Amino acid sequence: MRDSNRPKGLTVTSIFMSITNSMGWVIINWFKPNDRVTFVISTILLVIGYLVIWFYWKGRNWARILVLLMSLLVLYNLLYWRLRGIAEQVVLGAEAALAIFLLYWLNTRSVREFFITTKSYLTLPAQLVDATLSNRLVQQHFPERTDLSDCTPSEPSQGSVPFDSTLVSDFSL
Repeated sequence: MRDSNRPKGLTVTSIFMSITNSMGWVIINWFKPNDRVTFVISTILLVIGYLVIWFYWKGRNWARILVLLMSLLVLYNLLYWRLRGIAEQVVLGAEAALAIFLLYWLNTRSVREFFITTKSYLTLPAQLVDATLSNRLVQQHFPERTDLSDCTPSEPSQGSVPFDSTLVSDFSL
């Protein structure tokens, strides 16, 4: 990873996103009948969130796009501010403040260029391969032939190969 080219706010926003991500456990209502199911689903979503944050920190553009989309979703959740309890309002307020900053900052030219120019982890360097057959390899597998450099290519002919004109009729409907 190119740490020298990493935008200054990338690590800080990754830490803040990790903190707000873990706040998801705070808003679980442990007095509802399906609290364990809610906990398991929330934990799975939080783990996915941490994976996105990791790849965001590593400079993957798809993770930046997911962060932008999630920021829009957080702002949409502000419509239900009054319906939330105090703990949920605190979490939503912290997420909304971070979302507003991220929507601006992740669209600045230098940050966009960093994410777009970061090399993919799947990119492999090309290697040159010499596919020329050596005489030793040919002699090993074809001992009756000693040297192929004197051979002239033969002309293709139908010679002893029988030609059946009914082949075309075999494939016709």
